[in-house]
Amino acid sequence: MFHFRFFSKIICNSVITLSIVIFFSLLITQNEILAVTSNWTSDSSINTPVIINQQHQDVEKILSKQDGSTFVIYKDQVDGGGIYVQLIDSLGNPVWPNDGVRIGSSVSWTTPSIAIVDDEGEGIVIVWEQRLNGKPQVYAQRIKKDGSLLWGVNGLLVSSDQNFFGRLPQVTNYDDGIIVSWVRGNSGGGVKVTMQKISFNGSFIWDQQGIDLTGWRVGPQDTKIVSDKLGGAFVLYWGTNSQILLIQHVDINGNILWSSSGKFLSDVATSSLSRYGFVSDNSGGVFVRWITSQNSVSEVHYQRVKSDGSFLWGANGLIYPFSGDIISDDLGNLYVISNPRIDPWNLDIDIYKLLGDGSLGWNGNATQIVQKPGAQFLSDVFNDNSNGFIIAWYDQNTKEGGANSNDPNEPSESDIYAQRIDVSGNVLWSQGGIIISNSPSAQVGAVIDQLNNTSFILAWTDERNGNNRDDIYAQKVNLDGTLGDIPIPSPIPTATPTPTPEPCVLTHFPDPVTQTDQTWGSIAYGGTYAVLKGKTEKELVPFKDYELNPNSTRKDSIAEWGCNLTANAMNINYYAKLQDVKDDAGNLFRTDPQVLNEWLQKNNGYDTGKVLYDNDNHPYVAASGVMYGPVERYAKKNGVKLSYGRNLKYKPDKPDYETGESFTATHSATLEQNLCALQPALLHVRHPSSTIQKPGHFVVATGVQYENDTVDTWRIHDPLSSVITKLQDDYSDIFYGLLVATTKVPDEFLTIIQHSPTELVLTDPTGKKIGYNPLQEITYSEIEDSFYGDETLTAASGDATQEQKVLTIKSPPQGNYTIDVFGTGVGEYTLETVYSVGDEIYKAPFVTDQTENGQIRTYMLPFDTTGDLIELIQQVIVDVDPHDKKNRPIYTDRSNIVHIAILTTDTFDAALVDRQTVTAGPAATKPHGAAGVLQDVNGDKQKDLMFLFKANGLGLTPAVTQLCVTGKTTAGQAVVGCDEVIVQ
Repeated sequence: MFHFRFFSKIICNSVITLSIVIFFSLLITQNEILAVTSNWTSDSSINTPVIINQQHQDVEKILSKQDGSTFVIYKDQVDGGGIYVQLIDSLGNPVWPNDGVRIGSSVSWTTPSIAIVDDEGEGIVIVWEQRLNGKPQVYAQRIKKDGSLLWGVNGLLVSSDQNFFGRLPQVTNYDDGIIVSWVRGNSGGGVKVTMQKISFNGSFIWDQQGIDLTGWRVGPQDTKIVSDKLGGAFVLYWGTNSQILLIQHVDINGNILWSSSGKFLSDVATSSLSRYGFVSDNSGGVFVRWITSQNSVSEVHYQRVKSDGSFLWGANGLIYPFSGDIISDDLGNLYVISNPRIDPWNLDIDIYKLLGDGSLGWNGNATQIVQKPGAQFLSDVFNDNSNGFIIAWYDQNTKEGGANSNDPNEPSESDIYAQRIDVSGNVLWSQGGIIISNSPSAQVGAVIDQLNNTSFILAWTDERNGNNRDDIYAQKVNLDGTLGDIPIPSPIPTATPTPTPEPCVLTHFPDPVTQTDQTWGSIAYGGTYAVLKGKTEKELVPFKDYELNPNSTRKDSIAEWGCNLTANAMNINYYAKLQDVKDDAGNLFRTDPQVLNEWLQKNNGYDTGKVLYDNDNHPYVAASGVMYGPVERYAKKNGVKLSYGRNLKYKPDKPDYETGESFTATHSATLEQNLCALQPALLHVRHPSSTIQKPGHFVVATGVQYENDTVDTWRIHDPLSSVITKLQDDYSDIFYGLLVATTKVPDEFLTIIQHSPTELVLTDPTGKKIGYNPLQEITYSEIEDSFYGDETLTAASGDATQEQKVLTIKSPPQGNYTIDVFGTGVGEYTLETVYSVGDEIYKAPFVTDQTENGQIRTYMLPFDTTGDLIELIQQVIVDVDPHDKKNRPIYTDRSNIVHIAILTTDTFDAALVDRQTVTAGPAATKPHGAAGVLQDVNGDKQKDLMFLFKANGLGLTPAVTQLCVTGKTTAGQAVVGCDEVIVQ
């Protein structure tokens, strides 16, 4: 089992507070616990707290009982360090006090892993090694579900003769007790492998010293044990040195069944023998795996051993080119879960099947469990007792599109995933696995056990509550891939006729929700979580409008800015009601502006611009507009199908857009058509108290009011009103934007927001465009399910506005996008890129630069959600061999020098390039000699940046027609430039 540890993590205060409140509310009597609502959540960002305190805890093992309760065994630093146990009941509620029950005396924090088995009754047996008076010793303890320790306060001393600290004792069980194997030592430094059988009342069955499987030898030793299902056990151990591997079988009475020295599994010449382990074949024998190494060449061996000691797969086993954790099914087959390292930073997970005769199953192919950039560390594998396996891992690369090198919390963060596979090699859950825990922190070391025939439980070490402590969380997962409790089906309602709805009126739309409600009106609106200067953990950066009079008493709250937020909450509740979506408690799902606001803050759901600092060095963001892609993801996460169609927007000051009145007339038919399809729509209207002409307020259109079969006005739910009103009441029946809420949920979205005096045109990988070119006064809208336009939001007091331009593409095709940014004024601009992968929402690094009216800058956006981090790359001009007027070929078989210049232009200063980051060609070659020289290479009296490269090191082939240079500026902006070349 892999168990890597990280300590610099994100912390989400609101989630932590909720978890702590839930946890401490559970510290009540057992009867009261069983009466409370289940603590198993379906939210992978919350999970179930098991142990939360100010110390470090490391989860070691879990074991579930038939009644659904689970023992969680962990190490804790409390009182100098020790082994502790917590019991959680079938509802996910901790039963014992928050510090759990301590097992044995003080144990060093470096104590190796702990072995546990079921006592087939009301408890478990734990075996461990601890150092007393400087000497390693083996102890065992039996603990019941009531917390009582049955083998004394400090446990049962199994052996005081263990000389090698860190050699884990092994344990298995039989009908009436346990069998333990360990490495015993003597005063002369000798060691031998010993076994002992202990009844569940704590009595030794075999000799007081146990049964010795080997004679005394000098040097390290190790041992592993597996039950033979008949009251005895198989044992693996080294021979007279660590290059010999032996196996022995001991029966129920302690009789050694094979030769006194055991059977030699491997007699090949090897300089080392490692990674040996075995599992029962569930047919009376075992499968064994080990690795030999000689002259730096490693070979992975597999063997099947029958109960009589015969080897079924040859003298030294079968050799296959893969290794990993092993597990067997009930049909006599072995499975190898491999965690191959693709390169130093990438690990994938595959699974292979070895049939009972040793041949490869699944036509010799592996089944891919997860294959993507970044490190996926295998954590645990478990037989689900339903002809399948559960595989858990933690993903160190939390952004599925690639690690964000600008985020100091990455790649230290890690999320927990799981996948289920059947014995035929079919992946049963979604591609890439399901997310078990994605709290913004490190989750590592997940362990699994079965709860019942339909569910299992994972527990892990979690740092969400701070990077100076480790807590333990758990999650119930069902075999269908859902999290939390399986909902109890509601009784089938009696057939009662549904009232005929009023034509084109959403009669099921919930009552109006107001942004000024005292429950949430004063709560800070918008903002984002970010890592601030000198900090290591993310914290909420508030939205502040510093264009206001500094003496203003208005707060940047939901009451002031939350109209779009509130309108979206009402739409989510409408579709939750239509789709009969239930929450974890079985009630109709319902959200509100407060909950939605908190989720958007934590999940890149607001467009914000970069973090700024005021005169008092307080951080803030100057914008916070709701983005519809994240709203859709929030709805989907809670089981609600909600999406927004094409966004039709009025654009003042553009020659090819209508006035507000003509816009309403043009799009009234569209609004009527959607309302008659029972689809609500967001309307962008002019704020009733605003002094500006631009629209800045949002309402929800929920019906049509007719007069003589003609549209008279629109029924609306206005976030400023607690009753249903009409559009003509405050808005003169005029709307400036129309966004229809549907149930066609896209797989992904891509959004680019401009905080700037700019316009942009985006060209997708197929050549289609969207945006506005102010130089040619051309508007593009060629990409399906996309929209581009101004997004203005006005404060409820009417004295401030925020405005940005937003471009969104639903289900964008993967490939290279081009973004042309046109300056429409003088000043700084910022490009903010947000995108989704699955249910996760990510934000690319900000792009910031200066512009002037008429200037054009071009960026490339490689949008590949299976590759590296998505980011905007500025395109620069590159000239290969600028002094060669004949465009002579580059010869790849020569070591001659190729001159490559990055040119300075009106929109790019080559002197700003970080020369240490520059590479060229398919081989990403570093420059030869000096790292760039500033000189004017094209005679425009501006200093360009010249580099020298060796031709035969660029990775060029005759098929290459462009030679590209990549790098970054000193501000971290990625750049790329290419020039046509001839290669021979």
